[in-house]
Amino acid sequence: MNSDIPYRYIITAVITVMVLTPLLVLQVSRRWYQKQIVNDQTDDVVFLGKNFPSPVLTGLVRLGRYMTIRFANLVLLIRHLFTRIAALTQLSFTFPRNPAIILDKASLMPTLGEVSLIAVFTVVFCVNCLNFSPGSILIGTEYGNLVQSHFIWNTFHECGTCAFWNGYINGGAPAFVETRGAVLHPLVVITTLLAGVTNGSKLMLVFSLLMAGIAQWWLARVMGVGRFARLWAGCIAVVGGHLSMKMESGNIILILSTASAILLLAPLLDLAISRRRSSLIMSGIMLSLFILSGQGYIQIGFAAAILPVFLIFLFDEKLQIKPLWKDFLMVLLLGVLLAGVFLVPFLHFFPNMTKDADKLFTNYQPLEYLPLNLVVHDVDFFKITLLGHDLNVYANYIYIGWVPVILAIFSLAFFAQGRRRIITFLWISLLLIFTICSHEFASWIFQYMPLISSVRWGSIISGLSVPFITALAALSLDCLIHASWWPEIRLNLTNGSGASLSISLLVVIFPAIFSVYQLFMFHQKWITTTEIQLNEQVLNELTPSSTQWIGPDLADYSWMYSLLERGVKITNVWRAWGWKGSENPKANTIAVFSIENPDRGDVYATYKDIELVRHRNNQYAFISVGNQSNPCKARATGGLITVSCANDQAGILTVQENQWTGWNVSIDGIPAHLLPVNFLQVNAPAGNHTYTFRYEPWDVWVGLGATILGILLAVWLGLRAPKFA
Repeated sequence: MNSDIPYRYIITAVITVMVLTPLLVLQVSRRWYQKQIVNDQTDDVVFLGKNFPSPVLTGLVRLGRYMTIRFANLVLLIRHLFTRIAALTQLSFTFPRNPAIILDKASLMPTLGEVSLIAVFTVVFCVNCLNFSPGSILIGTEYGNLVQSHFIWNTFHECGTCAFWNGYINGGAPAFVETRGAVLHPLVVITTLLAGVTNGSKLMLVFSLLMAGIAQWWLARVMGVGRFARLWAGCIAVVGGHLSMKMESGNIILILSTASAILLLAPLLDLAISRRRSSLIMSGIMLSLFILSGQGYIQIGFAAAILPVFLIFLFDEKLQIKPLWKDFLMVLLLGVLLAGVFLVPFLHFFPNMTKDADKLFTNYQPLEYLPLNLVVHDVDFFKITLLGHDLNVYANYIYIGWVPVILAIFSLAFFAQGRRRIITFLWISLLLIFTICSHEFASWIFQYMPLISSVRWGSIISGLSVPFITALAALSLDCLIHASWWPEIRLNLTNGSGASLSISLLVVIFPAIFSVYQLFMFHQKWITTTEIQLNEQVLNELTPSSTQWIGPDLADYSWMYSLLERGVKITNVWRAWGWKGSENPKANTIAVFSIENPDRGDVYATYKDIELVRHRNNQYAFISVGNQSNPCKARATGGLITVSCANDQAGILTVQENQWTGWNVSIDGIPAHLLPVNFLQVNAPAGNHTYTFRYEPWDVWVGLGATILGILLAVWLGLRAPKFA
C-alpha cells in the first residue's frame, strides 16, 4: 500500500495553518484586550497594526514604566538624603530644575520594547559564536591578522601608556594610526579590556550586529515607518549577507564599520528633517565613532556616495539655501574633535604610509552585474570569475533576497504620497553606491584622480547599498500593511463573536517574515567559532625567553594569532599599508613547512612537517663594535623596551624597532640621544649597562586634548544651545 501523502493535501494543510494560526492569535489578543477594557487599562496598550493589540509588547511597556517610576522614587530619595545632609553640615547642594534630557514615557517605553526585541533576535542569531572556551576563536581565514592591533590593549594592562606603540609586527608602528583594526573604537577598547582579544572579539561581533539592527530600525523610525515594518528592517540588517558573510574572512572590523555607517545615517537624516538639537549632538558623536571604526573603504564610500546627497535637504522649494548648512558644519566640527585622539596621530604619520595600487581595478565588478549580488546566495558562485567576481566572497556577497529588493522597487509607487525628499535621497544614494564601486567608474575617474588605484577593493563598498534598500523596503511594507484597499477575511464563531483578518497579512506580512527566516538560516553558520589546533611544541619553540623577531612562515594566520597571544613579536606579516623607507626586521627564528625548505639550511628542530630555522646573527638587540656584534638580552612591551648589555669596548647598540617621533632613551637612568637611523640606535659605553627606550609621543596627547574639547562642546550644546538647532 502506498503511504505517500498527495502534495495537494500537504499544501492544503499548510495554507490552513497559515490562515488559522494568525486568526487564533488575533482572537486571543482581542479577548485579552476586552479584559483590559473592562479593567479600564487601555491607555498604554500597544498595537502591532490596525485592530491587532499585542499583550507581549504591552507587558514590556508596563514593566518599563514600573522601573521608571521606581527610578524616579530613588532619585527623590537621594535628593531628600542630600537635603538632610545639607541641613546637618551646613553644605549646599543644587539640583537642576530643568535637566537637559527629559524622558518622554509615552515614546520611551515602546522604543525600549522594540529595541529589546531586536536585541533578543540578535543574541539568538549569534548564539553559536558565544563559545568562551579556551582555544575557541571566531572563524575566518584572515581573522588573526585583522585583530592583531587589538593586542595593544593587553600591554595597557602591563604598562599603561606603552600601549601607544604597537610593537607586535614588522618592526612596530604608532598604535593609534592603524586604519584596519578600529583600535580606538569604544566597542573594541571595552570588550578587549574586559574579556581579552579572543572573547572580546566575540562580544564585539554580537554588539556590532546589534548596532546594525538598531541603526536600521532607527533609520526607519526617523522616516516615519510603522512598528512592524521597522522591526522587520532591524532584523534584516542583523541577518543580511552584507554583514554576516564578512566572517568568511573573519573581517569583524568591516561589520563594525558598516554598522557605524548606518548608525550615523539615522541621526543625520533626522537632523536634515527636523533640525533637532539632540540629532545634531548624536550626529557628531556617531560621526566620530564612524571615523574610529576602521577599514577606510566604508568611510570612502560614505563620503563619496552618501554625504553629497544630503545637499537635497539644504534647499527649500524656492531653491534657497536653508540654515541647515550651519548644523552640518557643527556636526563635522564635533565629530572631528571627538575623533581627535585618532586623527591627530594619523595625520602626523600619514605622509610615511604607502599602499599597494591596482591600476587595472581587477577587484571591481561591472556596474550591470553588481545588483545581482543582492539576490544570489550561492557561495560557490562567488568563487568563480563569472560576472566579474574577484574570488573574494566576503567582498562581493551582499545577499538579502528578492522580497526586500521587490519592496524597495515598489517604494516608487508611494512617491506621490509624501516623503518625496527622503525617497529621492535613498534612491540617489543607492545608485551612487553601486556606481562608485563599479569597474566602469573606477577606470574613468582614474584618468583624473590616479590615487583612486589605491582603493583596491571597491566591491567592499557595495555593502552600503543594503541599508538603503532595506529602508526603502520598510517604507513600502508599511504603506502596504496600512493600505485601506485590502479585503478582509472574517471568521464568525458560534457565540456570535468573530474575528477579521486583512489579506495583507498573507500577501505582505508572511513573505516579509519568511525573508527574515531565510536570511537567518542561510547566514547563521558564518557567525560561529572554530577550535585552534596547533602543535604546542612548535609554539613553545617560537616563544623566546628574550625578545626576538619571529617568522611563522606557515600561510595560516592561526599561528600568528596564537603567538600574539603569547606576546611574541612577528615579522614579515602582510599589512594593508607599509612604512615608507622602512624595512621589516629580520627574523631570528622561522617556522616553515618542510616541503617549502628544500635546502634545509640552519634547521635545528623538526616537528612532523614543520621545520624550525634559526638565524643566530639576526638578534633583536645587539652592540656593534667594528665588524663584531654581541647580542643583548631584551624585554619589549609595546613602547617600553629594556635592554641589558655587557661589552668590553664602546660601540653602538641597535634595537630592531622602527624609530619615530616620540622615542627616547636613557642609559642607567641618564637621558641619552638616539642616532638618526631607521631602527633605534644609541652610542653604548663599555661595561654593564641597562638601556631603557620609551615611546612618549606628543601627537596622542594633542589628539586626546581635542577629544576632551569635543566632549565639552557636546555637553555645552546639550545644556546651553536652544532646543532646535
